[in-house]
Formats: sequence, C-alpha cells, structure tokens
Amino acid sequence: MIVMIVTSLLLAASLMVAVGPRFHDGLGTWTTALLLQAMVFALYAARGVWPDFASIVIPNALFITCMTLQASAIYEFYGKQLSRWWHALPALVVAALFAFFIEKFLVRVVLAGVIFGVGTLSLAILVQRQSRESCGSARWLLLIGYLIGAATMFARALVGIVEPGSIPGFMITSPFQGITYIFGF
Repeated sequence: MIVMIVTSLLLAASLMVAVGPRFHDGLGTWTTALLLQAMVFALYAARGVWPDFASIVIPNALFITCMTLQASAIYEFYGKQLSRWWHALPALVVAALFAFFIEKFLVRVVLAGVIFGVGTLSLAILVQRQSRESCGSARWLLLIGYLIGAATMFARALVGIVEPGSIPGFMITSPFQGITYIFGF
C-alpha cells in the first residue's frame, strides 16, 4: 500500500510540475484522481486500525470515484464533458453495497473484482473509442494498462468464488495476493 500511495502522489506531483498552475485537457482532473487514489490506498492501509466503515466502505466508494474522474479526464482531453452524476451515483451505489456486506469479506472480494473490473474495462473501452483518430504510444500504454487492471480484478472475483482460500484477508499476504497487487499496480 505504501508503494501505491507514494506512486500516486509522485505521479500527481509530476503532473503538477510538468503542467504548472494551469491544468488543461483533463490533466487537472487526472491529477485529482491520483491524489484521491493516494487517499484511497491510505484508507485501505488503515484496515484493522480504523473502523471498518472508514477502511472498507469509504475507500471503495472513493476508488470508483477515481475511475469516474479518470473517465472525465479522458472526456475533457477530447473536448467533452462527463455529467457530475457519473461521479456521485457510482460512489453511492458502491458505498451502499460495501456497507451492506461489511461483515462478509469474500462477498466484498467478488463485488470489488466485478465492480472495479467493469469500471477498468469501461475505461479501456472509453480510451479505445475516444482515441480512434490518434495513434500515440501513450494511448496504447493506457489501453493495455486498463486491460491488465480489468483482467486482474476479474481474476480476483473469480478466485474469490472458486478458490477463496487463496485470498485469506485483504492485508494478509499470499502468492495470489502478491500477484494481483503487482498487476493492479
């Protein structure tokens, strides 16, 4: 989690330095998503120290918001707008689901895998559809990164159903946990 926090903060700082005080083309929104992502990982890392609501429900709701902010940044890059409802509604739905299943770890693993897998796959599709006329290596890097992330999340959901012992706990290490955290990173 520390690596994820530091990386998110370094990427946000890099964008701030590279672009300066005037964010444009979605870079401000992307930076906001990175800063929020650092907070999400910090809240995840507080599992067992802070109350479950603060370390399970809130970070999962914010994590889907990171995804909607990335979608908004992609839209902004192409001169389009994403409605604010696309940020609020998914966060509320995810918060409600994780609050309802707060005592059921494996259900949350499957929910997270499916929800965040679909979210990440949706970002990949958005990148593909929005950037048809551009063929830069950054586009392919982003697209492949999202596809790897989606596959990783779907794999977590599937393993949570088929081989639940491979995921003993959120902060408990196992070979599968290590692999999925590396690919998620």
